[in-house]
Amino acid sequence: MQTPDTQFIQPSLDITLCVDAETCAIELKRCADEADRCAALAQAGAELAIRHAWNAGAIANRAKEILPHGEFVPWLTENSGDRGYTTIHKWMKMAKIHLDELLAGTPKGLQDAYRATGILPEPEAKQDGGENNKEKPPFALSFKTEYNHVSEWSRDAARDFLYEFERIARIAVQLKTEFGL
Repeated sequence: MQTPDTQFIQPSLDITLCVDAETCAIELKRCADEADRCAALAQAGAELAIRHAWNAGAIANRAKEILPHGEFVPWLTENSGDRGYTTIHKWMKMAKIHLDELLAGTPKGLQDAYRATGILPEPEAKQDGGENNKEKPPFALSFKTEYNHVSEWSRDAARDFLYEFERIARIAVQLKTEFGL
């Protein structure tokens, strides 16, 4: 239920009011200020949703600690309202992170929290589309030859192969040094 404080107002714009630069500037400022206000409300609402979900997760975690073995899932099913086990379980995982760390965390962590609270939808599962959707290697070899056996290579093909091999060897040494492998 929306209260008068949180009701959303349909933005209106009458572009015909902008007859000169001064009126355009006034309208621009009004629209920009309203956009900033709405963004701040959205951010505050999202943070509040995360805080409530975190609290619910902490309560569920506590209930799991104090209930006898085997009684938590039935208790959760009976007491979670319209939310299912999956949602509450996400909130329980979220509640294991200190709330301030969660809210000040990485964009990925906030995305996960937003998904757990329903602010963002879950990402769609990737479709298995065959050959074109296979994972690409992080590098590709540029050396190509039409010959299968080394005895079939020409001198130029052998030189090109050795050049490519040396390039890969330099990369291997760099990776070994950089990652301590």
